[in-house]
Amino acid sequence: MENNGDQNAFPLDLGEGMAQLGLTIREYFAAKAMVGIIAQDVNNQYTTKSIVSSAVALADALIEELNK
Repeated sequence: MENNGDQNAFPLDLGEGMAQLGLTIREYFAAKAMVGIIAQDVNNQYTTKSIVSSAVALADALIEELNK
């Protein structure tokens, strides 16, 4: 199954046609990557912009690799 990152990571069916969709897979992967980047930044060398762009790039790379 191909994953474009827009599917929901943890969809929850609340019944009666109600659903809680939450984060997309891409957002979930980016958040996990961001935690790792921040955890290793002991010297505060990264800017907020570089952390965010790196996290999104890592998420996109993971999705691409999983689709091979």
